[in-house]
Amino acid sequence: MLNTSLAQNMWQAYESGGAEALAAFIFDFRVAEIQEGLRECEPEQSVQVFKALPLDIQGEVLEDLPPELRDACLEALSDEELLKLITEAAHDDAVYYLDHLEEERVELIFGKLADHAKAKIQEQYELPEDCAGRLMTNEFVTVPAYFSVEQARDQLRKAEDDHEGALYVVDSRGRLEGQVRYRALALAESNVKIQSILETNIPSVDINVDEDVVPDIMVTHNISAIPVIKNDRVLCGIINWDDVAELIEDEVEEDMLAVAGTAESFEDNDSIFRRAGLRLPYLLITLCGGFIMASMIDTQLEYISEYGLLVALIPMVPALAGNIGIQCSTVTLRYIVTGNIAPARIRSRIIREVGTGMVLSIIIAALTGLGVFAYIAVTEGEMLLGWAITTAMLIAIILAALFGTFIPIACEKMKIDPAIAAGPFITMLNDIVGVGVYLVTALAFIQFI
Repeated sequence: MLNTSLAQNMWQAYESGGAEALAAFIFDFRVAEIQEGLRECEPEQSVQVFKALPLDIQGEVLEDLPPELRDACLEALSDEELLKLITEAAHDDAVYYLDHLEEERVELIFGKLADHAKAKIQEQYELPEDCAGRLMTNEFVTVPAYFSVEQARDQLRKAEDDHEGALYVVDSRGRLEGQVRYRALALAESNVKIQSILETNIPSVDINVDEDVVPDIMVTHNISAIPVIKNDRVLCGIINWDDVAELIEDEVEEDMLAVAGTAESFEDNDSIFRRAGLRLPYLLITLCGGFIMASMIDTQLEYISEYGLLVALIPMVPALAGNIGIQCSTVTLRYIVTGNIAPARIRSRIIREVGTGMVLSIIIAALTGLGVFAYIAVTEGEMLLGWAITTAMLIAIILAALFGTFIPIACEKMKIDPAIAAGPFITMLNDIVGVGVYLVTALAFIQFI
């Protein structure tokens, strides 16, 4: 109710007094609250309210709006308004806005940007989509090593924006020499040279390196920002922790969708036909697996048709095997994504997960066996059939646990996204192998009935 009231009040403020009244109303609100208010407004109202927001607020609000609303707000801005937004924004934010515009409008904006801004923004915009350079911001402060602490403090005071990380030290050619932490800068005597409090052995990333390595480096070194370098260690930007957090969130969402069997993303604003096309290939994999299972059952039907219970329990095999396989693959995938499956620990992780799968397989097979033997006792059936079903179920589920553990690891070794294998591929493989093993094992026992 609070959000709806906020949305109504924002609209009423704008409607009654325009941009000035709206700015006065939202003065004490946080960006997250303004974003929530825009989400709750009617679509047309939310765009009008957004356009009336102060320029600095517009930039912050855009980042976490739903894709449809974000694109509608960007589209509603005139070329002049958009140009002003991009010019005032940090370079990484400017690139973010440009990424969500049509190519024709991007070219128009670049044509109107001042040369000094255009060169840097365009360089970052044209970098490969998944490289570290796409995450970097130009909001950092540099000083030479020969500066005194007081001169460095003055340089920091002149900076217009808030900065994270540290004060970075560069030579006359802009090459990164090290950093000075803000705490060290605050505690040092004013006449001390920066050279004497300089940290030289600091982590950094190349502008073209894959963005996925950035979170690992920042977590390993426990830092909130990391410098980005190019060519001969020339400092060209820094990556802040908030951008890395967004990257991690995007990776998690991507893996979730891949496990679910789709290549789309939460950012997609595509048509229903486009979205259906992204999901269809994974469903076709499952369909193919279904045909293979059907043919396996069909070829053995004349041998097993007289054992109704054996046939009736076939659907249970892919259901149980699939669940255990997905459990093992999901846990293994988590180890991979979080970096907890380093070479030194991989054996213990595999043994633990396989062991867990084995214990579950034995418990499930035992419970299945109890149910089968109880049914056979009531119906006065053949007890050997119970052993056939129990043994077949046990082997099928154990294999599913092994597949679920080893396939993501194998994919990681072969540089294939393990999240893709963790969903439809493992499910299909578990279904086919599970039913195949179930039938072969059961037929082997049937020979003695």
